[in-house]
Amino acid sequence: MELSADQGESPVETDGREEILAAGQHLGHIVESTYGPYGMDKLLVDAVGDMSATNSGSRILEMVEVTDPVARMVLEACTPSGEGGDGSTFSVLLAVELLDEATELIDRGVSPVTVADGYVRARDRAAAALEEVSVDVSPEREERYAIAKTATAGRFTELDREHLRRVVLDVVDVLRPEDVSTEALAFEEDIRLGIDSSRTVRGAVVRSEVVGEAAPDTVRDASVLLLEEGVVPVRDRGDDERLLTVDDPDDYEAFLEYDRETVVDRAQQVIDLGADVVVSTGHLHEYATDHLNRAGVLAVHELRNEQLDRIQRAVGGETTVSTAIPGTALGGAGQVTVSEIGSGTRPAVVFGDCDSTEIATVIVNGGTTRVTAEARRTIAQGVAAVAATYTDPRVVPGGGAAELEAARRVEAEAEGGVGSMAVRAYADALTAPVATLAANAGYDPIDVLATLRAHHDDGAVDAGVDVETGGTMRAYEMGVIEPVRSKRRAIRRATDIVTTLLRIDGILPMTGGDVMDTLGAKEAADADPGDRPDLSSGSKGGLGLG
Repeated sequence: MELSADQGESPVETDGREEILAAGQHLGHIVESTYGPYGMDKLLVDAVGDMSATNSGSRILEMVEVTDPVARMVLEACTPSGEGGDGSTFSVLLAVELLDEATELIDRGVSPVTVADGYVRARDRAAAALEEVSVDVSPEREERYAIAKTATAGRFTELDREHLRRVVLDVVDVLRPEDVSTEALAFEEDIRLGIDSSRTVRGAVVRSEVVGEAAPDTVRDASVLLLEEGVVPVRDRGDDERLLTVDDPDDYEAFLEYDRETVVDRAQQVIDLGADVVVSTGHLHEYATDHLNRAGVLAVHELRNEQLDRIQRAVGGETTVSTAIPGTALGGAGQVTVSEIGSGTRPAVVFGDCDSTEIATVIVNGGTTRVTAEARRTIAQGVAAVAATYTDPRVVPGGGAAELEAARRVEAEAEGGVGSMAVRAYADALTAPVATLAANAGYDPIDVLATLRAHHDDGAVDAGVDVETGGTMRAYEMGVIEPVRSKRRAIRRATDIVTTLLRIDGILPMTGGDVMDTLGAKEAADADPGDRPDLSSGSKGGLGLG
């Protein structure tokens, strides 16, 4: 899918506010029907015809091709990387509603700057409202489960969702509180089994060559040596300065024996150091691996630098080179296993039960690549939500309750004057995603909102949409909770991009365009040459573009 400016019109306008606002609104129509646990799917089709179905708004926003500059600004502002899609769909929907409300106010004669200032006031009041209705959560597994359950509601069956939530909690259990984040999470996909076979590894999983026919399949209580280079004979190093010319056959045989002994000595140093497993980014020659295998050492070579780094984060220890093996600090793993995971041609080497690991790896099963990818995104969303509570251990009620209560308190702050119109419009925009949540679940959003507003007016700050019945539920009692940090940041992202757009009244080329185009294509064509301003760099009446 592609969003782009109308190719029949000039993208350069001096009075293009309507086009600017409309471009930002287009994104909301893409993800609106996906919002909530009963959102509809979108079929994503790439350039070569491969297809995948998903109702993950963050996934859709990640994959959709956006060429319109304004729509791209909204997309980039509302879907920051590294957060597991945390709050992306809500942020986009709020931004679109704010643009809709702003368009109506501007049509009624309200200055865009006045609207922007009112939005900023309302944003700060909404953030304060979230703080007021938030509650602290303890790091107990029950609270983390409730957060993960809210974040992972989606397209899978309840049994599959339940299993994925358990995987999320296992990830959190593996990592220290300060390390819980999507950056500390790695994935290995396996399409042979169903979702209920997905599991968390306390350590790292890499695909690489296990060398040596006699290599062990499993090493328990393993000491791991990490090499940043290979162990190869001199003649295989490819270094011109080391090339030798040997005329006598006996000298050549002596050189080969020296070469072999040098490599075997390096392997013996690994054994003497006490390593049970050696991993290397370079090639390990058969002289070395044969010697290592006979001593029961598992050897893995030709790793990428990223793989070696992942293993080190799991097992600890130091990286070294083959000439400095003695004295190197070894890493540790409770068990290292060579396993056939997935459909890859290379085996997976699992570094598990690592006591001091800084990384958790999830082996995701799904039956097909598409289901596996969707399960992977669901797990990442759950981990991101739980991780947010380690940064700020407070939650707000889900099911739209937090947005409705924030809207109620924002509207209460509105006073007289033109600026208050924008504040009230902001409150209306906050309720729109709640209406979408109800509508996507198959209920009348007008009736649902009326009932919820009555409960909030009576002091029920956690009254939210019950998507199962169409009625209301008490979110805190039901365990439907969201991190306050995620909700607050989503609101801020949406508001900030909208206020930025409201202060823009045209799109100008930085390079490659005729300076006269800055007047607007139509105006420039119609202007009398004698009436055109002097646009030279030295002209006092020019635009200063020279």
